[in-house]
Amino acid sequence: MTDGPYEFSVVIPLSDDRQQSLAALAGWLDQDFPAANFELLTIAGPADEPLVAPILERLRPQDRLLRADGNSYAIQADVGCRAATRPILVLTEAHVVPNADCLAHLAAWYRRDGGRHDGASLKSYGINRSRMAELEQCLYDADYGSRMAPDHWNKVTVRGFTLPRHVYFESGGFDLRYSHFAELVWGHE
Repeated sequence: MTDGPYEFSVVIPLSDDRQQSLAALAGWLDQDFPAANFELLTIAGPADEPLVAPILERLRPQDRLLRADGNSYAIQADVGCRAATRPILVLTEAHVVPNADCLAHLAAWYRRDGGRHDGASLKSYGINRSRMAELEQCLYDADYGSRMAPDHWNKVTVRGFTLPRHVYFESGGFDLRYSHFAELVWGHE
């Protein structure tokens, strides 16, 4: 992953949209990055049916809405990773609204990194619309510093992380037996 141009498959499971999926989708569609160099893969489970029509209206020709048999993040993310066509995956959550320079920063990181690491976590600032969201953000921020240490055991954070597509498959990806905890199990392994 040392030579550009960098191409990304952004995988967005809709399982936990917190009424933010359309704002998140708009953020991905408004990237300061060549539109031809990334695809958006939104994944809907049975409980996400109300989101399907509004999302389909916004997708570009290279983007897709995929169906998953389950409503967990891991099941939906796995469907997206398997359908991805670009060499670099970006996994995120439907309630995470990216900055416009997110993909440009990721491309610059891959260029600087020169293939020394398999992937990286993304910084998240949170949308604190409730006390629970505020608490979640405090916990995320408290853990973020240690998680960014080069030798930290877990770089898999569902708010946002990136890795080459082949690494997803070589490492086994999400172990779907663990549902929501598949993130931690994969990060540990």
